[in-house]
Amino acid sequence: MLGILALSMAIVFGLAACGGPVSLWKADLSQDGVFNVDSGKAEQPYGTITKNDDNTVTLKSSTADVDGELWAANTYFGEEDKNFDYTSGMDISYTVKIDPATMTEGTHAVWSLALNGKNGAYLTELPTYFLGTEEGVKFVYQFTGVDDRDTVMANESAYTITEAGNYTVTYTLTTAENGELNVAVTLKDAANKTLYTSEASTFTVIKNDDYTAGTVVKEDMTNGIRYLWLSRADVDVVVSGIEITE
Repeated sequence: MLGILALSMAIVFGLAACGGPVSLWKADLSQDGVFNVDSGKAEQPYGTITKNDDNTVTLKSSTADVDGELWAANTYFGEEDKNFDYTSGMDISYTVKIDPATMTEGTHAVWSLALNGKNGAYLTELPTYFLGTEEGVKFVYQFTGVDDRDTVMANESAYTITEAGNYTVTYTLTTAENGELNVAVTLKDAANKTLYTSEASTFTVIKNDDYTAGTVVKEDMTNGIRYLWLSRADVDVVVSGIEITE
């Protein structure tokens, strides 16, 4: 039996000058096409989408084994070009309901935020991990491959969730004085208490044929947010909302 990770997502891009966010796009989960279920590659099949009566959707991973991994479904933020322009200070957040009783030891759900380069090509991934352990559900942001969970499990800075509830993950993207792009990730509980904060760090390209691997990602290389997707999972994920604001 798969565990169930009920996920409520809200994606926030910065704050408006008036102190409140301005919505750029909000998903209508009753409509088709919010999540892409066709990777375009037979050898890398995405999962399936089920609409629920309460205006949520359930994401299920593909049953196909792709090099030992189960691929999941992908959201494109509702735009054909899959891109929103990058602005320094962006906050990209999603809220999830985590239940350690159902997300048991050995299960996982890996979400990843992808960026586009100035040439429009895929640039890199920023993965966040929920990993079921004997002690609870471990959460961590680690700039590494989405399948590198053995390394992630050894990360001593991770936070372990032991109580069921809603948790909010926020990516903050800023441009440093030297033009490098910095990323920091926080985890907050339903009471808005910060439980985890990653170190703000510049990041390098993981895999991109158009740029040299290992070079620092500069502002002039970063065109925008490409997508947020459930890249790997062996649990069901229930999504109740997605929104982009600034």
